[in-house]
Amino acid sequence: MTQTARFGLFAVAFGAALLCDRPAAAVPNTLIYDGDPAATKGIQLGGWGSGTAIEDRTKGYAGHPVSIRVTTQGPYAGGRIIFTRPLDLAPQFTAPDSRFGFIDFIVQFTPSTANRGPAGGYGGFPGAGGFPGGPRGRGVGGFPGAGGFPGGVRGRGAGGFPGAGGFPNAGRRFAVTGESAPQASKNLRVTLIFDEGTLDAVNYPIVLFPTSNEQGWFSMPISFVAFKGYEKLKGFHLREIRLFGDSKDELHIGEIRTLTDDEPISVDALENVDVAVNDVVQFTAQASAGISTLKYSWDFDDSDGIQEDATGPSVTHVFRKAKLAPDGQTPLPYTVTLTVSDVVGAKKPEKRTAQITVNP
Repeated sequence: MTQTARFGLFAVAFGAALLCDRPAAAVPNTLIYDGDPAATKGIQLGGWGSGTAIEDRTKGYAGHPVSIRVTTQGPYAGGRIIFTRPLDLAPQFTAPDSRFGFIDFIVQFTPSTANRGPAGGYGGFPGAGGFPGGPRGRGVGGFPGAGGFPGGVRGRGAGGFPGAGGFPNAGRRFAVTGESAPQASKNLRVTLIFDEGTLDAVNYPIVLFPTSNEQGWFSMPISFVAFKGYEKLKGFHLREIRLFGDSKDELHIGEIRTLTDDEPISVDALENVDVAVNDVVQFTAQASAGISTLKYSWDFDDSDGIQEDATGPSVTHVFRKAKLAPDGQTPLPYTVTLTVSDVVGAKKPEKRTAQITVNP
């Protein structure tokens, strides 16, 4: 009899604990750009390569009059935000818990169909069609798509972010590819130019979280730890921010701020189940870690050590043979190991295991 095992529910890398009343870490939050006219804030805008950054008075975030419209053609063509009076971010980058700090861009991408992958991703995986199923097995009907999960959670944050109302769709997370992703780029390159040196975050996965203040705008956080070598700088007087995608894209920036998130990685337990040889077994993880971007690694048999056999919050696997006891008849379980880690290594990874008994 065909059997499909489900593990957990929907993989959400957006932790509700970020939004609840809890002590903040030691990294102070600060507003870098507030959506007011650039000239009044000592900001100049420009392009790098064939990219551009200009002020747009037709679109603003949360009542602000303007935004910065950035066009990028790839990792070497993007926008420049130049501060005529450098901003001192030393309190943020030198705090005892600075590894939990983020630069958060409030953005709105211009929808694009360029370079899209197949439908799916965190925002609505596995999509309307669900998993197609294997030779023996059936697909899962699919979790809600672009609309995500309804319902909000209570939150707070410096300067009103995430805001008293929390995020309206806390379960909704947009992936870097798929029909639910509003952007063409999968990864960012962000360059911070300080008087004391230059820091680069390269190939940082784009993950967007809906904001509570205005529909259509998203939080796009970049971990401090992604900027390699930041702990070696002697000072942090910010002169310029350069922003690039890895494809042709256009986005508006409504605000830029620093945020703190020390929420540890939390992973729900996996279920032990019995399946048959050649069944298609679906594994779905549920994890949270605030606004940190998570990686999901699966190992389907620990007898050869813990290796990475598959990645992603929801994967499928087919066990081609049963593992038998010395009597040649009694099935022994396979140990499946899930490891959830922070992509930049700022937080301690968490592991969960499940015992899968494969019946011949």
